[in-house]
Order: sequence, then structure tokens, then C-alpha cells
Amino acid sequence: MSEPNNTSLPEQQAGDAAKPDIDAAKLIHAKRSSPRRFKELVERYRRLGASDTDMVRAMVSSPLMINTLGRRR
Repeated sequence: MSEPNNTSLPEQQAGDAAKPDIDAAKLIHAKRSSPRRFKELVERYRRLGASDTDMVRAMVSSPLMINTLGRRR
């Protein structure tokens, strides 16, 4: 089981405010079609304060991501 989150709500919101809004659809499309564009987007989000983990989580939660059975989520 996961451990409970002991961070107060204002602290959580402050941490979320520093992270940019990641457009997972753009990342997924670029990953599939243009390695150069994908790299540019990743670098842009890194400069804005997003971690690689944040970007991967956004991509995984996107409805554009296809699961291992080949069906859309």
C-alpha cells in the first residue's frame, strides 16, 4: 500500500503551482513522429521546472497512450 501523504494542502498546491501544465498529447505525438520535436518539448518542459517523472506520468495518463493489449484506455 502507499504511504499516506502528510503534506498539508497549501504545501501541495505550492508544489503543483511551480510545475508547468504538460501537454501530454503533444509529447506523445512528437515521440511517435519527430525525435527532434520531442527533444525540444522535453527541454522546454525541463526549463519550466517539470521533471522527467512528471512528463512520463502525464503521457501515461493520457487517453492517447495505448495499453499493452493495443486498446485505447
